[in-house]
Amino acid sequence: MGLVARQTIKNNLLAFLGVAIGVFAQIWVYPKDLEIKGFLDLIIKYAQLLLPFVMLGMNGIMLRFLPFSQNDRKQAAFQFFTRAVLLVTLVGTLLLVASFSLDSVILTWLQENGKGIPKVFTYRVEIILLATVLAFSGIVTTHLVNFHRVALSVIFNNLFLKVGLPLAVLGYIWGWFPRYGALLTILITLTLALFGLIAYTAYLGVLQFRLGDLNLRDVKPKEIYNYGAISFLGIAGSALIVQLDVIMVGGFIGNEAAGIYTFAAFAAMVISIPYKAVNSITSPLVATALSNNDIATIEHLYQNASKVLFAIGGVVFTGMVVCLPYVYEFTEYTGRYAIAYSATLLLGASQLFDQVTSINATIFGQSRYYKWYIALLILMGLVNVILNYYFIGTLEMGYTGAAIATAISLGLLNVFKALFVTVKLKVQPFTWSIVYTTIALLFIGFVSYVLPDFFPSPFLNFGIKGGVIVGLFFLYVRYTNGIPVMKKILQGGLKELFA
Repeated sequence: MGLVARQTIKNNLLAFLGVAIGVFAQIWVYPKDLEIKGFLDLIIKYAQLLLPFVMLGMNGIMLRFLPFSQNDRKQAAFQFFTRAVLLVTLVGTLLLVASFSLDSVILTWLQENGKGIPKVFTYRVEIILLATVLAFSGIVTTHLVNFHRVALSVIFNNLFLKVGLPLAVLGYIWGWFPRYGALLTILITLTLALFGLIAYTAYLGVLQFRLGDLNLRDVKPKEIYNYGAISFLGIAGSALIVQLDVIMVGGFIGNEAAGIYTFAAFAAMVISIPYKAVNSITSPLVATALSNNDIATIEHLYQNASKVLFAIGGVVFTGMVVCLPYVYEFTEYTGRYAIAYSATLLLGASQLFDQVTSINATIFGQSRYYKWYIALLILMGLVNVILNYYFIGTLEMGYTGAAIATAISLGLLNVFKALFVTVKLKVQPFTWSIVYTTIALLFIGFVSYVLPDFFPSPFLNFGIKGGVIVGLFFLYVRYTNGIPVMKKILQGGLKELFA
């Protein structure tokens, strides 16, 4: 087994561990005080929205142009890394200086115009610091990717916050520290994660800073700047699609509402977990096929990924529809999530459609039409801003409005991606297998839904109905030809998807 394969397996195992920790916290910790959870979520989301403006596409530049350097690969990686660290340091410092310089001006304007003081202004310094720490972590992680080390970075980029956030909430609930102390706990957690990444990089012997001429082959400086700008715009557009709904819910409805909505978003995002593993494997295969103009291989990867991702996502979504009401009964607090049940299903349906269109982002983004892909991300990000404001601010539809806005934006994005790939490359993801699997899942969902509750315990009913869904789907895969590729996966593992 090669280094990349081992790293991919470790990466995804750690990612699933993070999900397990997240599930525990969402059910047994956060419902005890959704207001503080929503407050922390909003601050983190603001920092994540600011993140592209701190990194300015440097992570993309580090990956894209390293192969063009005629220097020793290690030396070139150190040179890109050093430039990225200097840029993030400069941008973070300028943002802090601007924040302090404009403090009195902005505060005066808000007061003169009768405006309230929004969270983004009150906690602007903390948001900038969080974004800067995240940017440094992103740069170090990208540096590790250039040395084919991606697995253990998940511990610092994912698991630290998964543990730190519930600890911050519990610390506030138990009276260990006030609200601001909970926020500082998050900042300290992410800073410790950054130090962990730096220590790991040093342990590998690749923590070195070098400047000097990059000696890029056939690459002009203008190309680097253009690519950095395009990467920045793409990440910013993607952030508007993914992060905005929580911010809008918190801004219009309140912190507690944001805490409730993040559970809905978390439950829906479980559907997309397998995509990361599939994308890790298909990305280099797609890049090779595109460089060789091997359309047959692209179609094979595209359709097989679609069958598997839709099948797994469909099982999770079916379980969500049938079993989520039992989750609301797990504790005396989890019932507070029930108000966003419809929003959860809308977000889940949008994620399921994202799975059936499978790796279109990988194909589109790695093709020579990648600039169009970035433009599409920006456009859909702006559409999401407008839709969220309309459904939440104007129509006052609350959680459902936020979910509708995100579902429309994500749905349109996938429709346009799929159409573009179909028109330009003449490949599309849909097969009869998708139809057969849809019919099977509808039948399985109906059977499990009408199955009576045999026990008063929501845990037992959850387990029985969830087990029925998984068991019936296993029989469908094993004893029919609805998804032939899934049979191969059951017999030979995920690698059979691309055999």
